[in-house]
Amino acid sequence: MSKFRLLLLIFAFGLICTSSKLYAQKNTNNSKDLATFLKNKNYVAVPLNKYPTGHLYLSATINDTLGIFILDTGAGGTVVEEKREEKFKLSSEKSDIKAVGAGASNMNIKTTIAAVKLADYNSELTIHLMNLDHVNNAFKQLGLEEIDGVIGADILTNGKAIIDYENLILYLQQ
Repeated sequence: MSKFRLLLLIFAFGLICTSSKLYAQKNTNNSKDLATFLKNKNYVAVPLNKYPTGHLYLSATINDTLGIFILDTGAGGTVVEEKREEKFKLSSEKSDIKAVGAGASNMNIKTTIAAVKLADYNSELTIHLMNLDHVNNAFKQLGLEEIDGVIGADILTNGKAIIDYENLILYLQQ
């Protein structure tokens, strides 16, 4: 290889490394800028995790009991697995509403009002209880833990949610 080609290769490699560092630094700065901006607007950061299936999940506390919940932007409301009613100290009533959604339709649900906490975000809202066997059975087949429920659009709307997918952070306005 000629000295010129070698120098050109080293220069190109250096340029790529420098660009990568600048991109990483720029993204880190953008993330910090976003976090600072949202904090000044009374948003709180809620850490998200990602299953190998691509589903985002988070820890949430309902009536002072911690659970694992899928974040579902398409779910109209927050749902708790009906078998977890006692775990979360819920007292529900049968509803005339039938649940409809991906993987389930025309399912009976119960409702109750509960205190929900996601990191430092607090809310009191109507919780729907329904059978989530179809979700948990699919997760078990993939070797994943069962979930306690689904955080839906009710919390996301009330909290004026912003999702930072790149950094896996859900921001909710208190």
